[in-house]
Amino acid sequence: MIKREISKNLQASVARTTFNLTKRGINDSYKDFLAIEILSNNNSFGYRLIDGMLHNFDMELLRLRIEQQTLLEPTPEIASPESYYTDFMEALRSTITAPVVSTLHALYFIMADKNTVTSKLLERYGISSGDILRSMSQLSNREG
Repeated sequence: MIKREISKNLQASVARTTFNLTKRGINDSYKDFLAIEILSNNNSFGYRLIDGMLHNFDMELLRLRIEQQTLLEPTPEIASPESYYTDFMEALRSTITAPVVSTLHALYFIMADKNTVTSKLLERYGISSGDILRSMSQLSNREG
C-alpha cells in the first residue's frame, strides 16, 4: 500500500487544532474544530474552494457560526485530540488516491459526516460533500 504524503497546510492545521483543543480541555467535535482551523487559513485548498463557492460570503462569519453552533451542540469524543487526529490522518492516507492529502480532502471527510455542524451549516448555504468531491475531481482532471 502506498503511503500518501500529507500537505504542510493540513499538517499545520491538525497540529494547531490538537494544541488548541488540548490547551482548552475540549474533548468534543474534533472534526468541526479542524474545519474551523482549515477555514481560517486562506492559503489552504479547503479555504479557497469554500470561499469561491460562497461567492464573497464573509469567511470569518462562517467560522464563527460553526464555532458557536459546535459549542451549543457538542459531539462527545472518546479519544484524546492527538489520538483522534492520528487516526483521522491515517484514514485519509488509506482512502485518498491523490499523491498528496490536502486540507480539501480533510474538509471532504468532515462534510461527508452529516452529523458535523460544518456539514449542516454548509448545506444550508448550498454546499454539500458531493460538491467538494466534484471540485476535487475537476482539479485532478486538470492536473492529469
